[in-house]
Amino acid sequence: MTNKYKILVCGGRKFSDDELLNKTLDEHCRNRNISDIVIIHGGASGADTLADVWATSNGCEIRKYLADWDEWGKAAGPMRNSKMLTENPNIVFAFPGGAGTADMIKKSQAAGIPVIKVMHSYPIDEFFNVIENRSDEEEEQIHLAALSDIDNPPLDCIYRKKPVSVVAVEWKGDNENEIKAFASAGDRGVDFNSNGTLAIHTLEGVMIAKLGDFIIRGVSGEIYPCKPDIFDKTYEKSFPDV
Repeated sequence: MTNKYKILVCGGRKFSDDELLNKTLDEHCRNRNISDIVIIHGGASGADTLADVWATSNGCEIRKYLADWDEWGKAAGPMRNSKMLTENPNIVFAFPGGAGTADMIKKSQAAGIPVIKVMHSYPIDEFFNVIENRSDEEEEQIHLAALSDIDNPPLDCIYRKKPVSVVAVEWKGDNENEIKAFASAGDRGVDFNSNGTLAIHTLEGVMIAKLGDFIIRGVSGEIYPCKPDIFDKTYEKSFPDV
């Protein structure tokens, strides 16, 4: 079986220079059997889409890795980049892009994969057979750029909140005894104000809970209020109603 020659293409979503991308891939692949070439990309707009069009028009195999934003949120981009590298590509062509492209470059270089960075203003021939290794200072700049990018933060700086069970009671306005019993289990109290709000004595001081807010007892017995919309996004019942 013939070994596939795998080319990973990355770049910004706003990259639109199809002439540059086409010429780059044409030049690199001109002495190769087109049936042996595999184009790997992340399925985004911009450079990924242009690479897909080039591969389709040339009859190349395409392996597309889509980021699962719904499942992983902001971590999806860096996770997708790591998954693409499991293909062990022979080379990476990086077209102009942002922090997501920088993350792909950094990961590829760390894995020892040749990276060719293709810029608008440089002649293409200058990039062939050239592998650039970033200095520590340049890698730090990439890392700092990624930290400031909302959509593509560095993977090693992403944390997921540990699953913690809490006990909570909703303040409905007519369940004063329930709130009193709930608060008595903690080490601080609750005052019932005449305007229908609760004054909850927390470790950080007094916090006000309004009608519909949830009162939460944390893992250390502390109590604090939480707005219903935030509560719904953060918690779900461990034992659903039957």
